[in-house]
Amino acid sequence: MTFESKLVPPVVLVLVVEHSDTCRDEVLEGIAAQDYENLQVVVLHKGQSSIEERVRSAIPSALVKEVLDSNNFGEAANQIEKLTQGASFYLFLEDRTALASDSLSVLVAEALESNAGILGPKVLDWEDPSRITSMGLLVDAFGVETAFVEAGELDQQQHDRVREAFTVTGEAVLVRSDLFKTLGGFDPKILDSEQYLDLCWRAQIAGGRILVVPQATVRSRKEFSLETASRARRYSMRNRQHVIAKCYGWVHLVPVMVGALLLSLFEVAYSLVTLRFGHSRDVLAAWGWNLLQTRQVVRSRRQISRLRKVRDRDIRRRQATGSTRLRNFLQGQIGGDVALQS
Repeated sequence: MTFESKLVPPVVLVLVVEHSDTCRDEVLEGIAAQDYENLQVVVLHKGQSSIEERVRSAIPSALVKEVLDSNNFGEAANQIEKLTQGASFYLFLEDRTALASDSLSVLVAEALESNAGILGPKVLDWEDPSRITSMGLLVDAFGVETAFVEAGELDQQQHDRVREAFTVTGEAVLVRSDLFKTLGGFDPKILDSEQYLDLCWRAQIAGGRILVVPQATVRSRKEFSLETASRARRYSMRNRQHVIAKCYGWVHLVPVMVGALLLSLFEVAYSLVTLRFGHSRDVLAAWGWNLLQTRQVVRSRRQISRLRKVRDRDIRRRQATGSTRLRNFLQGQIGGDVALQS
């Protein structure tokens, strides 16, 4: 697939659909309503039942591709480079996110003006768009994220300025295509939200800027359960360790990993004392999983070293000081079944 020559940069919108029943009509309608002139839509479907008829009825020009052999979002999204040519930007979209009609136009305009590599929008609640869900994230040295705004905060335009972020949440993310190719796309080993932590961290190492653009808005629908929360906790623990093992140079990696190990030992001890055996098991399992990935980490570190343009000490200046998890614990903000988990 190639693009016609137009004045505005060509964009490929990449919608990865996990299951046909998770993608509501409002998601497709939001894509169809975009006012951007040079847009191609690619729908990558991982489910068993076809979604092509629904997509075609809303977006007749869309390309629908089944990716049943892909195990996760990142692995599916990485296939976009094989399916399209000539795009300046990719907009990666979750199947639970509805775009405002000008979302893409605003993001591209800011990307061109600021020369940013990765940009995210203001994310609003699906049912109540007057409430903010997220607007980018700050992280500490251990990869633990802190939101810039409180989830559910009333949107009174108090945050409506473009701001630098360390990473963005994954509801809708605009990525410069040349940067995406340089980085090698998403790491398929990383699942859930940390896939963008990894991508944004590597982008900054390569000299890319990460921005949140609140004038671009989307609505996102989240579904929570004890099972999904437990799964997210397990993946977050192992994903963060995987990211820092890959992205730090040796000078910073050794002290950070020693600190991460000490914090983990404290978590295990505290969890055992408070009879939270599942949490202690997850902490130990995260370390075990990452030890098994040592060969992959070594290969990734070599790749990252070849694209490094920004030193670790400059990356560290963009991070929060101290340990977010430990700080939250000492302030009594963590309890229940997720002790020391941000």
